[in-house]
This record gives sequence, structure tokens and C-alpha cells, in this order.
Amino acid sequence: MPRPLLPLLVIAAALCCAILTNAACGNMNLRKEVRDLNASEIAAMQAAFNQMYSSGRLQTYVNMHVSNNVFAHNSPHFLVWHRVMLVQFEKEFLAAAGGKLTGLPFWASWMDGGNPGNAPVYGSMLGPKNGCLSGPFKGWTKADGSCVTRSMQSGAWFNEAITTILSRATQNSYSDFSTYVEVGAHAATHNGVGGDMASLLLSPNDVLFWVHHNGVDFLYSQWQAQSDKNMMMYDGSHQGKPVSLDDDVMGTPARVALDYKANLCYQYAAPGTGGSSASNGGKDASSTSSASPTATGTTGGAALPMATLTPEFLKSFNIPEDKLNATMRAISLAQTFVTQLQAQNKTLPSLAQLKTLNLGALQGMLQNPGASSDSGNAAGGAGAAAAKSDATPVSATSLFPIVVAAAILSLAAM
Repeated sequence: MPRPLLPLLVIAAALCCAILTNAACGNMNLRKEVRDLNASEIAAMQAAFNQMYSSGRLQTYVNMHVSNNVFAHNSPHFLVWHRVMLVQFEKEFLAAAGGKLTGLPFWASWMDGGNPGNAPVYGSMLGPKNGCLSGPFKGWTKADGSCVTRSMQSGAWFNEAITTILSRATQNSYSDFSTYVEVGAHAATHNGVGGDMASLLLSPNDVLFWVHHNGVDFLYSQWQAQSDKNMMMYDGSHQGKPVSLDDDVMGTPARVALDYKANLCYQYAAPGTGGSSASNGGKDASSTSSASPTATGTTGGAALPMATLTPEFLKSFNIPEDKLNATMRAISLAQTFVTQLQAQNKTLPSLAQLKTLNLGALQGMLQNPGASSDSGNAAGGAGAAAAKSDATPVSATSLFPIVVAAAILSLAAM
């Protein structure tokens, strides 16, 4: 091995594999939403992704995702494991950006739920909606030599109102929130982008994987910010074993990963703030507030053609049927609530309201989405019908045409 490569390999290994521990944060990384990046930051993001690809470091993270897929998916470890991976990736990514970025950018895909074809990530920023990657990532291939591809699906996208309702409804259960995010908003975007993003094992080859999962972590940070209890909540079980704050997550104790600002040294700028935290006194997005969207606001859009999570996606991500059904029922109930707000031309829930949002009786229904029709009366006639129809367990196959089409599309159906 040529001698000059040794220092670089040592540095790369340290960045990837160092245990993340309690540390005084010299500089706090500030992660910005992609539409808040300026032209020079976009160029730096593109250059950093290309450097990660050409150096082979991206493939290292693809392999990491593959080798940990059982631990990291369909389990309460989902959010924490991906958080640790993102922090490791971010260190190398920012080094590749040459100091021109303040943090790994994230994509708030729920902001594009009403019209995903117009999402800012598509086009000159991060590549096409369909076919092989082109533009700034032209020529990108996977380990087998085939090109990295996308195939955008017109349905199965989330918006902010449903995301907010499900986040609030699960305020007392980390494992429920983790399931609703993984099977809901997270899965919807993977499926919606399509192509390699719809494959559990191939998705990290696409740059959209990284900004999307960073968006998922943003949602997690918002859920945590509801209370001190939420910040350190970690419950549920995986393969019959309860999770623990002492669980080892790629060398990092789970309890360390949960308190991300103190231990992992990053925070988020709220989408739409221009990527600056100065306007809210240096606080991160968990402390910000903004105008709430109305029933004709930015979280919706024209209804999209009916579509479902594709069979190929479901096979690849291997989502357990009980988690799939529970999540679909909850989405259906939340959609009923949103539909009623729209009919009354009332303000739709937004993430900025998450700490104070009062769901009333709907809270209990969403915590027990298989509730009786009596509980459904709290959400009105349509809610009662939804609760009654969902009381009997159904198979994923029979559920899709009824619920996914009505609930995962552009869920506000403006």
C-alpha cells in the first residue's frame, strides 16, 4: 500500500468508527432544510456528495446499512440507529464540503406532499425524478455497475398535518412514534421516490436517502422536544428483548444518542427560516414557532392520483403486517380529522404547534386505532365510521385499496 494513503485511511476509520460520547461542543452543527440553502451551499452539498461517492466512502455507508438492516429496521432501534449513522456520515460529509456547509442538509418531504413532483430536490439540485441519476450526479453507479435509478410514484406521500397529528398522538410512547414514522412518513417517501430508494438494501446509494433520513431525524427531534420525558424516552422490544438506554448502537450507548444536542453536537434550523437560527435567539427548531397552515395552505395541494405502497417496496422493506395495519388505521383516523377541519375551513395542525396541540378525544382513538365505534363518535360521523370499519383486523392486501388511497396520498386533499 502506498505510504501516503495511510494517514487518510486512519482519519477515515476514526471518523466512521469512533464512539460518540459526551463531549463539550466546540461548534454546533446547524442542519438546514434544502430549500433554505443558498447557491453556494447547494454547490458545496453536491461537491461533498460527489467526493463521498468517488472516494468510495459512500459505499462504506451502503455496506453499513446492509449489515445492520435487521437491527435497524422494523424495531425501536430504527430512529436511534439511523441517527448514529447520520452523525458519522455528517463528519465526513462536512470535511468533504471544505467548511462551506454548517451541517448535513435535510429534506422536509412532508412539505411537498400535495405536489411531490415540484419538490425542490428534483432537477438541478439533487437529480431527476425518473431514470438514472444525471446532472450533478451523472454516471453514479451501484456496486454491481448499474446506474442509480429513480422512478417517482404519484401517490403515497405524507403532508405536515398528518405528520403532526401522529407525532402528538404518540407523545407517551416512543415505540409507537417510531413505528408510525418508519411505516408512515419514512416509508412513504422511500416508496414515492421509487427506483433504488424503494429498496431497503440499495437506497443509501441515492443522495436523496441522506437528506430524507435527515428529515426523519428532524421529525424525531421535534417529537423529543415536546417534553424532557420525551427527550430520553426509549421503549419497546425487538426480537422479544426489551430495548434499553444502555443498548450499544454501533459503539454509542442509546442514552448518548438520544440527547443529540448535548452529545452529538448538532441542531436543526426550522424549515422556512432561511437556514438561520439567529431569528429565534440562537435556539434550534424545537423552540421555534411559525404561522399555522390553513386548509388552503402550503401543507396540502391538489389531490394526487390514487396509488399505494408498491408490492416491490413492501417486499424489500419487509414491514410486519401488524405494524402496517396499525399504522394505516391511525392514518385513516387522522385523515378523518383533517377532512373535518378542511370542511370547516379551520387551521390545519403544524409541527410548530406540536407541544401544545390538543387532539381531544382523537388522542385516545389514535393511541388505540382499533377502538370501538363509540370512540369514533369523538371525531364525528366520519370518524365513527372509520373506527368501526377498522375495529376488525384486516390483511395488508385488503387494507391498501381502502386506506392507503384515502390516507397516504396528499393527505390533506386540498
